[in-house]
Amino acid sequence: KLIDQYMDAADLLLTKPGGLSSSEAIAKRLPMLLVDAVPGVESRNLDFLVGEGCALSAPDTGDLVALAADCLADPQMTRQMLDAQARFPQNSARQLAQTILQLANHPPRSSPVAKYMDALQGGRP
Repeated sequence: KLIDQYMDAADLLLTKPGGLSSSEAIAKRLPMLLVDAVPGVESRNLDFLVGEGCALSAPDTGDLVALAADCLADPQMTRQMLDAQARFPQNSARQLAQTILQLANHPPRSSPVAKYMDALQGGRP
C-alpha cells in the first residue's frame, strides 16, 4: 500500500528488474540499482535498462551494497541515470488511452472499426 510513498521518499531503488517496479521507478525518476534478475524477461529488462543508462546493476547483493554507497557518495552517478530516464515519456498510459478513445470515436474510414461501425448503423461493411 505504501510503495508509492516509499519510492517518493527514496534516493535509490535497489530491486530486481521486474517490469512493474522498473516502470514505476522510471515514471518517478528514481535511479535504480538492479540485482538478481530471473533469466528471461527480467534479464532482458536488466540488459535494456542498463544499456539505456536508466539503471546500474551488480552481480550480487554484496556488490549491490558497495554500488549503492558509491551512488550516494557521487551524485553524478545518479544524475546520469535520471538524465537517461528523462528520455522516456511521462503519462504514456494516459496518452495511449486518449489515442484509443479518439480512434474509437473517429476511426479512419478504411479501418475495420469504421467498417464495423458503418455496419452497425445500417451501412455495408
